[in-house]
Amino acid sequence: MRTYNVVTSFIVKEGRVLILRRSDRVGSYRGKWSAVSGYLEDDPLSQAYREIREELSIPGEDLKLMAAGDPTEVSDKNLGVRWIVHPFLFEFTGEDSKINLNWESLEVKWVRPEEVRQLETVPDLYRILSDLWVRAYPSKTIR
Repeated sequence: MRTYNVVTSFIVKEGRVLILRRSDRVGSYRGKWSAVSGYLEDDPLSQAYREIREELSIPGEDLKLMAAGDPTEVSDKNLGVRWIVHPFLFEFTGEDSKINLNWESLEVKWVRPEEVRQLETVPDLYRILSDLWVRAYPSKTIR
């Protein structure tokens, strides 16, 4: 099984989570819902900010880091891949009009955190979001 390190960043605003539908031009999980993600090429937090800027055009000054999770293993036997996910959760303080998708995503939408579990997502997206949510908002559980 091949192993890859990636960052995954959830963007939250007013209690909703921004999720992206992956395009047909990406290497894996085409058409699935995901958070902002990318291969780890740098310090994980720096990479998270870079991916958000590249995929959504959101500058760092419009983000507030709310939680950083421990690296989490996600295995996909169908692809023969073991992902080591470095997860982050940011609060978006800017205007939605600043969000511009790049080629990696077909669409974006804001959903309640609990809605993520009903969507067709990349592996373990809801579990990773739930872990971060508890760290960022201890008094606000996901139902």
